[in-house]
Amino acid sequence: MGIAAISFETARLQAVAVTVPTAEFVRDLDAILTQDVLAHVPPPLRHVSSASDWIATRLQESDVLQINEISSGKSIGLILLARFGDDVHLGYLLGKDVWGKGYASEMLQGLLPELRKSGACRVIGGVSKDNPASARVLVKSGFKPGKDSDDGMTHYVWPAPDK
Repeated sequence: MGIAAISFETARLQAVAVTVPTAEFVRDLDAILTQDVLAHVPPPLRHVSSASDWIATRLQESDVLQINEISSGKSIGLILLARFGDDVHLGYLLGKDVWGKGYASEMLQGLLPELRKSGACRVIGGVSKDNPASARVLVKSGFKPGKDSDDGMTHYVWPAPDK
């Protein structure tokens, strides 16, 4: 199974692969891509002329999973996955209105076993140093801090490099 084929469900979330974004997803994404949310993503991801253009660019760079809240059916965020050899680089963002509800941890609990099935040896996630909440989510999910980069990011690795 490749990364693009990944989908999963948890108690509250459903993740589905995006190949062609629906109008509904683009509308929900427009509400998600706020300054507060984008403040914590790498600089190249911060420029949004339109949600439609933003997601089209992401789809050229990586596989995208749309994260839906099962109870409402609403899109609350997304996961970006890019494979480099046996490694998978992970990025995710959730709408500000769902921060603090445990969705990020739940999302990773569903995602990581699927990535292991896809043949990923390591999953690497970069976290801005001004986003300690995301760093806690990764550590809680079994990621170990790796190296810091010059752009203010700390890279976390799952599983730990010594395993």
